[in-house]
Amino acid sequence: MGSLMGWTAVKNQISIEPILFYAGCVFWTLSYDTIYAHQDKKDDEKLGMKSTALYFGDTTKSWLKRFYLTSLMTWLYAGILSSLNNIFYIALLAVGFIFHRQYKNFNPDDPSQCMSIFKNNSYVGLLLFFGILLDRIITRSQMYGPGV
Repeated sequence: MGSLMGWTAVKNQISIEPILFYAGCVFWTLSYDTIYAHQDKKDDEKLGMKSTALYFGDTTKSWLKRFYLTSLMTWLYAGILSSLNNIFYIALLAVGFIFHRQYKNFNPDDPSQCMSIFKNNSYVGLLLFFGILLDRIITRSQMYGPGV
C-alpha cells in the first residue's frame, strides 16, 4: 500500500507504475507466506484450518515459480515505466537470484528450512527499496549536478 499512497501523495494522481509495484508485492507475499505456512501444515490439518500450504499441497513449488516470476515481471515493467535505470535492474537481478535459490532449495517438509527461506525474504524488500532509492539519487544528481 505504501507505493500506492506515496505515489498518490506526491503526484496527486494514481497511475499504473505504483499499481504494478503493488501487484508484484502481492505475489511476492503469496510466495513467502506460503513457504511460512508449510511450517505449520500438520497443525493446520489437525485444526481444520485453511492455508495456502494445504491448498497448494504437492504443487506448491510450481505455484512458487509462478508467483516469483509474476513478481519479477511486474516489478520489471514498473521499473521501465518509471524510467528507472541500471541500479534498479541490478537490484532486481539480485532479487531474481534470491528467488531462484529459494525455489531450488524449497523443501515443504522441512520446517526449519522453510523458516530460513521465509526470513531470507527481508533481503528482497531491502534490495527493492535501495535499488529504487539509489537509482533516483544517482539519476537526480546526474540531472542537476552534485549537491542537489
